[in-house]
Amino acid sequence: MPSAQKLDTHHKALTLNLDPSTFGSFAEIGAGQEVARWFLLVGGASGTVAKTISAYDKEVSDDLYGSGSRYVSQQRLEAMLDNEWTQLLTQLSKSRGSQTRFFCFVDTVSARNFAGTNDAHGWIGLRFQSQPGGPPNEVLLHINMRDASNILQQQAIGILGVNLIYSAFYEVQTQESFLEGLAQGMENKTTRSPVSETDQNRLIKTFFEHPSSLVRKGSFHLLQRVGINNEIQTGKAIEKAVSIGTDQHQPEDRRAEAIDFISLRNPAPQAALLMRLVVPTEQLSVQLASLRTLSFVPDTTVSRYLLNQWPVLTPDLRDAAMRTFLVNSDRVGMLLKEIETGKIQPADLSFHRKVGLMLQSDEKLRNQARRLFTKNNDDEVNKAYQHALELEGDAVKGQAVYQQQCALCHQIRGKDGIALGPDASLKTSFCSIATFRASL
Repeated sequence: MPSAQKLDTHHKALTLNLDPSTFGSFAEIGAGQEVARWFLLVGGASGTVAKTISAYDKEVSDDLYGSGSRYVSQQRLEAMLDNEWTQLLTQLSKSRGSQTRFFCFVDTVSARNFAGTNDAHGWIGLRFQSQPGGPPNEVLLHINMRDASNILQQQAIGILGVNLIYSAFYEVQTQESFLEGLAQGMENKTTRSPVSETDQNRLIKTFFEHPSSLVRKGSFHLLQRVGINNEIQTGKAIEKAVSIGTDQHQPEDRRAEAIDFISLRNPAPQAALLMRLVVPTEQLSVQLASLRTLSFVPDTTVSRYLLNQWPVLTPDLRDAAMRTFLVNSDRVGMLLKEIETGKIQPADLSFHRKVGLMLQSDEKLRNQARRLFTKNNDDEVNKAYQHALELEGDAVKGQAVYQQQCALCHQIRGKDGIALGPDASLKTSFCSIATFRASL
């Protein structure tokens, strides 16, 4: 098993080399043999590397993988994967297939040429077994290399390849978790990496056609991160999503997913249609998805509609509707105004929603929310808690209570909680009756 600590590329390659259950081959064209080099460099390569090859010559490559495709293309990559995988299993399945998770890593890359005049890009493929004798899994990546020099691009390919193989064996349990991992990784990046229209189209196709709801969800989350650049393609995809979302003969989960998909573009043109789906005759998941997507409409039209519909909304729908108000200050102001006039009761909001409103960055809205959601009942509260003075303390239980209740509004020395009320570590919190009452 790999170490639980965060490993660098060197130690990831070494971990694979020392794992007796992983064994495979490498075939790399262009940008050196940087992935295989890592495994040969760190030691113990005989435990992982069955073969490494680099067919740079076009005629040699054609002889191995067939002609008729461009040198750097998905077709050539898939031919390389098929050839290397078939050869690996033919030669080694009988002798070690029962205890080995086979893999083959291939890439065909056009790194930066000497003059810097080419389009530096490439294709990377990995085929692997999650369990000995299991069916093959496959990852295909199209990459654009942005480093300024050939040597840096080679190094990037090497690091990417090692991390891909390591992740496949130790960090990815399913196709769904792999897609979610990519989406989370892109969300954590400060800048958005360019994704080709071809890859965007693949994600759209996967979203609409894949049988697994989790894979469709992962594709949708990736599209949320990378966007869809082609307006015509976006329009067609939205039209398809609208068709599925409004079709009551479609499965419930497909309808809800399709409605969420509409939020990838400003859903204002579909607002009236989505409002018609927030009715008791529709399935709850469809109504909730409609509210989620309506929250992306930039103006306050949706907020006004929801306020008019408030008396007939169920508790589940009211909670979802609250999210649409928390998008910007204008909507928060509308919500607080309706609470102040009594059209919406404070009891309609969960405690967490109230806390969120009382933590608004806008001082005027923050103070208005605090005035609405707090009241002066010091004597009642003090009387209710008076018996606690006679109880024996328990630090462990006290810590648990703090995390569950107090941390929602208080911190200790500026940490472990939300700074809504006074800091629980301050002396005045214990010495001053007024402060103690205020904190309750």
